Amino acid sequence: MIIRVARLADIPEILRLRTEAATWLHGKGSDQWGPTGDPLTKVADDMAQAIQAGHAWMGCTEANDSTIGTMTLNKATDPGTWSDSEISTALFVHRLMIDRRYAGQGFGREMLDFAEKLACLADRAWLRFDAWSSSGDLHAYYQRLGFRLVRIADVTPPSGALFERSTQLASNTR
Repeated sequence: MIIRVARLADIPEILRLRTEAATWLHGKGSDQWGPTGDPLTKVADDMAQAIQAGHAWMGCTEANDSTIGTMTLNKATDPGTWSDSEISTALFVHRLMIDRRYAGQGFGREMLDFAEKLACLADRAWLRFDAWSSSGDLHAYYQRLGFRLVRIADVTPPSGALFERSTQLASNTR
């Protein structure tokens, strides 16, 4: 997989991934990104802003640039989730999505490892994100990748399961 900066032309693929992920999650009994989630027009607008800021990334096949997954990385998070001191030391992952055709092949891990490298380059000791509070299967997945559940924040929507993993920067300063 090659991970590259996302382009505005990638938005249709990102929206396809979002729709696919929502359908998959709904099939597993999750309400994440379901009927009460952001409409796709808002997702498209948010992604356009992230792409223009250089915060969105695409994982693609080496052979033909077919989409494997996407994520957004930045130094911001939703209000009420992380404290100011936690925000100041982290890079945050948002909207990590892997095409279901590539699920279970290690691409999610590869994208998160790439995010950790970018966190180190940004002088951040932590890679953090929030996940849907009721998504136990996803929580277990992230824990297998070395993330720890910090706490459950009381936020709306219920995306308050806060996860973190220390970066190599943090490991090298201990």
